[in-house]
Amino acid sequence: MLNEICPWSFAFLALQLVGLLSVLLARLPIPHRAGWGAFFACLIVIGSLTCISLTQGSSCWVPCGTTFSMMIVGAIFHSPTTTLHAL
Repeated sequence: MLNEICPWSFAFLALQLVGLLSVLLARLPIPHRAGWGAFFACLIVIGSLTCISLTQGSSCWVPCGTTFSMMIVGAIFHSPTTTLHAL
């Protein structure tokens, strides 16, 4: 069952790219509410798709889970140079 190809693979790919771009929008030096709103909306949708794919036994959970993880790490990551300038 995990060997099947995602039937909506292009839609998943587009959503994952939008999700990763929303991380970049949210991480701009001057964050905007629209950037954070898009990020949280994509985070909820990709997280939901990951759970749905897991319960359906589809192989689509792998790219969705990877994007979900990358979005979370991208949102909370602070580079060491940023903290040095704050001191």
